[in-house]
Amino acid sequence: MERFSFRLENVLRIRKKIEENKERDFSMKKAELLRIEGEIKETRGKLKDFMRDNSYSNREFTAFDIVSVDNYISRIHHVIDGLFVIRDESEKEVQHLLDLLTEARKERKVIENLKDRMLSRYLYALDREEAIELDDVNQHIGSNKERLTIEDVPLEET
Repeated sequence: MERFSFRLENVLRIRKKIEENKERDFSMKKAELLRIEGEIKETRGKLKDFMRDNSYSNREFTAFDIVSVDNYISRIHHVIDGLFVIRDESEKEVQHLLDLLTEARKERKVIENLKDRMLSRYLYALDREEAIELDDVNQHIGSNKERLTIEDVPLEET
């Protein structure tokens, strides 16, 4: 019997490459999202530290100092709001890439299941062919035994 060959092997290889690319894109976007969340956390921490270090109870402020501090806090809040917008967009992109990755995995899995089914059919046919050959060999051994026993018996003279 001829060797097993899967005609869609190239398609399967391409599907695996597509899946790997989508997985890499997803990982990169997820890392970017985590970076943005870290930046938000860091900026909030800076704001808390600034507010703690420049509280009114520590010293007296002039009107100019109050306006400057207020402007700085306002800018930091705008930066944080901007980071939230970027994070929300990034989360949508991550979800979209996750959906694409899931779809690519399904497509690859369908072809792998087809390959597995075809391989099991091939192995079943191979086993059947081997069983038929063994039956033929056993049948020939049996008929050879009969021939040998008949030929080995000496003929009686009458």
